[in-house]
Amino acid sequence: MGVVNIVKTIKQVHQSCVVLVKIGNFYNVYSKDAYIFSYLFNYKIIEKENVPVCSFPVTSLSKIENELEKNKMKKR
Repeated sequence: MGVVNIVKTIKQVHQSCVVLVKIGNFYNVYSKDAYIFSYLFNYKIIEKENVPVCSFPVTSLSKIENELEKNKMKKR
């Protein structure tokens, strides 16, 4: 099962949460969440397996968490 399928399964259970997936030194955000991240943080959206994806470095996590909390969003 690929990462995209795992994220889709998680989103079915936790629809209102933003799902961050750590891959190496980056976090990836998929599907609708990628558009949210693109809007909030001006990140570029790319396509992986026909799914929109945004990535950001692990070193930016605290900044991302603070902004998500400020915008009343949950991270799982």
